Amino acid sequence: MDGEDKYIGKQIGNYRIDSLISSGAFGRVYKGTHLYLTHRVVAIKVLHLTHLGSAEERESFLQEAQFLEMLKHPHILPIYDVGIDESFPYLVAEFAQNGSLRDRIKSVSPELLPLDEAVQVLIEVGQALQFVHEQNIVHRDLKPENILFNAQGKALIADFGIAVFLETTKTQYVNVIGSPLYMAPEQFDGFASRRSDQYSLGCIAYELFTGQPPFMAVQALVLGMKHQTEPPVPLSQLNPNVPEHIEQVVLKALSKQREDRFPDVNEFITALLTVPSGPLPKSKEQRLDEGYRLFSAKRYKAALAAFERASAQDPHFADAYDGKGAALYCLGRPKEALTAYELAIRLNPAYASAYNGKGNVLYDLRRYTEALAAFEQALQLDPAFVDAYVGKGNVLYYLERYDEALATYDEALRLDPNSVAALDGKGWVLWHTRRYQEALAVFERAVQLDPTHVSSHTGKGKAFYHLGRHSEALVCFEQGIRLAPELDRCYEYKGDA
Repeated sequence: MDGEDKYIGKQIGNYRIDSLISSGAFGRVYKGTHLYLTHRVVAIKVLHLTHLGSAEERESFLQEAQFLEMLKHPHILPIYDVGIDESFPYLVAEFAQNGSLRDRIKSVSPELLPLDEAVQVLIEVGQALQFVHEQNIVHRDLKPENILFNAQGKALIADFGIAVFLETTKTQYVNVIGSPLYMAPEQFDGFASRRSDQYSLGCIAYELFTGQPPFMAVQALVLGMKHQTEPPVPLSQLNPNVPEHIEQVVLKALSKQREDRFPDVNEFITALLTVPSGPLPKSKEQRLDEGYRLFSAKRYKAALAAFERASAQDPHFADAYDGKGAALYCLGRPKEALTAYELAIRLNPAYASAYNGKGNVLYDLRRYTEALAAFEQALQLDPAFVDAYVGKGNVLYYLERYDEALATYDEALRLDPNSVAALDGKGWVLWHTRRYQEALAVFERAVQLDPTHVSSHTGKGKAFYHLGRHSEALVCFEQGIRLAPELDRCYEYKGDA
């Protein structure tokens, strides 16, 4: 055992180091527990002792913490704390208890992840990567080891230790650094851009769909030459079940020249989800999976069409009607959504998801007693259904049954501490019961998790306002207006402030 393992059992900040998770050339990652909030399990990354004398390494390590603090997104690893303890830097982040994408790939090897699961991972990573690029940051080291999964199974991008800011929208010259299996051709010459990250995501997609990276070699120099000069083997030669349009999309992302790739990651992901027209024989399950992928990408009209094709193939397919209800609800067609959910329930009376969807629609239609009954039925069928607790809490909140609403939101947060919807609902209950300081803390947690959540920004502003902190309230209301300029109440709140 080397010296650094002596950290196990020691205290860093407010955390006790419990065990070693992983070790790399730059630092080690430990599992830790908060000394007072004992339910909080975290990952603690510390710099190797051998690097303490290197100002460059120390700066890179702390830069990662600054990037993570700035990059608040549902699919980017959240950071809790950063500091220097006994002369070595450390950062504390969420413990991704479901491991990495590399772990997930290994767990099914030599088989592949199901197609819909692989695509969903790429969607979630792509959404986070697009957000990173919009902040003029390039990750530069995207690989399966740096994609983690939280308790809910959602993908999180981690390890921004070698990320760089782009001073312009153009390609920037940087040091040659990264993981050669997933590096873009230009990175081997020291150039990085947003499309370099897209290439890396393309390499990950290639591996998910075929079981191996596009290029392999023992020496990094040889691997670099392959990336720069050799065309990748078509995916279908390694996996005949890869859909043709997915093969073409991945190969485009792996183009040698940056300008031949997609303009941005969002277009890459959109193309991945776009099924070409023409007769394609698919099972009802494949059409259902297609609908779920499109729905996750917020392409609700296309998702509705996929769900309708699935139900047309089998009029007794309850899952298709549940998906159809969700798509119709998001398209603002609540009465049609209600019909779809009720049909799903008739086909499968034990369908908790359909009862939850029905509850959401009834709530929007202001049929609160019926909505409450639907949510309670969903919870009877699935006592761990977080969304149903949130829906029930929303109904109780509207009915001004604040104590019951608060208890319901708390139960949702016990099951999922990062549920933004539950935090938002709890914040408004606290605000209505004039517990403004508590409400402010809850709303702040919600916007940390989802910086685009308008209701929580406005709730935070209302809490500031009633605490007499009007200038801070004004900032929150202006953020709400930027996010949702069509909402009149944001302007009203701003006027009050």
